[in-house]
Amino acid sequence: MSNKYETEEKRVQDAIDYKNRHPGLSLKTCADEFDAPYKRVVARHKGVQSKMQRPGSNKKLNSMQEQMLLAYIERMDRIGTYALIHQVHAAAERILVLHAQPGTEPASLGRDWTKNFVKRYKETLYKVRQKPIEVERAASNDSNEIAEWYTSYKDIKAKYGILLCDEYNFDESGFRIGIGGAQWIITRVSDNKRLHSASETNRDFASVLEAISGDGVALDPAVIIKGAQIMHQHLNNTDIPDGYMLGAQTRGYSNDDLAFKWIQHFNKQSARQQIGAHRLLLLNGHRSHLTMELAQYCEERNIHLLALPAHTSHFLQPLNMVLFQPYKHHHRRTIEMAVQTGYTNFNIVEFLYALHHIRVATFKPTSIKSAWEKTGLIPYNPELVLTKL
Repeated sequence: MSNKYETEEKRVQDAIDYKNRHPGLSLKTCADEFDAPYKRVVARHKGVQSKMQRPGSNKKLNSMQEQMLLAYIERMDRIGTYALIHQVHAAAERILVLHAQPGTEPASLGRDWTKNFVKRYKETLYKVRQKPIEVERAASNDSNEIAEWYTSYKDIKAKYGILLCDEYNFDESGFRIGIGGAQWIITRVSDNKRLHSASETNRDFASVLEAISGDGVALDPAVIIKGAQIMHQHLNNTDIPDGYMLGAQTRGYSNDDLAFKWIQHFNKQSARQQIGAHRLLLLNGHRSHLTMELAQYCEERNIHLLALPAHTSHFLQPLNMVLFQPYKHHHRRTIEMAVQTGYTNFNIVEFLYALHHIRVATFKPTSIKSAWEKTGLIPYNPELVLTKL
């Protein structure tokens, strides 16, 4: 597209805007006011798209829409996680849905559309195979790569003036709702084959999405019940705090849907204690479901996402490093205590009832601050981790 055409199109749009503000003026007068081609002003006023807006003969997205898609890919690079082929395809389809004319079906994309899109932008886009690495190799990550991540973390905090109360770590912890654990006991019975305790056998599963701040606060979580629906008795549980988000991962309801609902939940929760203009959210990039809609939502609200390098959660993620182990411990203790008192149906309702007390025991301000400290993030001390690699 030539610069001359783009310059003329800018004047045409200015003339249209001027006409909208002064409906009594003629199109000819508005065109003359901005030295814009009169026929083109008439065409735009009738809804005819410009060449920049119209897709090419072999394209489904117009130039503006392709720029939106490129911005999403760049945003994913900046976060530190990279757009997978299916994510780019899904983002393109989402753009078509958002810009479809009312009452019309959006254009569909073929199987090879993403491959052809990359070819058109071969000078700026690169299709690279991500090779999986074994856990043993991941444990010995190049310390230079980790050091670079620490530098990126430090730079983004300095650039946007991120305060401790506006810095968060997010991760997900899974619970087998009614499964306890082995217990240490003191006994005078020598036959250890007889030493079994009654144990709950409810095998329902729930995920709890947690976020902690740099100044020691745990936001109200989201509880996602796997393979179930939120039932009336769940919502009627009077011991569930009002700020908790409850959801169900049912058939036809994807992780991407839940991720977007959670980021909205996070925004509402964290905004209540926000002091600075920007927030930072550290997350596991491998499981974060960073759709175009989610990434754009965060950018519009000055929520800066920073993904952890692959296979580093066990030493870089505060939640995983310190807090999730006692979280599981307090959950097991709760089940065992219920069983010992004769309760044999520790189900999702009981789990939701007990969750608040389990979280109080786990997410103490001192424990949260200790988690940040042991990962070398707050206070900033990357050598604490780098020397162990």
